[in-house]
Amino acid sequence: MRLNRRKFLQVSAGVATAMALTSKKVGAQLKPVVKVGNPLEAYPDRRWEEVYRDQYKYERSFTYCCSPNDTHQCRV
Repeated sequence: MRLNRRKFLQVSAGVATAMALTSKKVGAQLKPVVKVGNPLEAYPDRRWEEVYRDQYKYERSFTYCCSPNDTHQCRV
């Protein structure tokens, strides 16, 4: 049997419906939401922000950052 997109969606919808109807509690597989006060206080490492800010900072020299099959929209 060749499985095309339409048949896959029909089968997966049927399986999802069957799982929802047979489970004792709908959403029993979901984990509870974790409460976080301020995520920036507990963030492990924020040094990446300095790199991000300094990435386009003006300087006297520049480098090209190109890749194969580039569309010539290189970052200078």
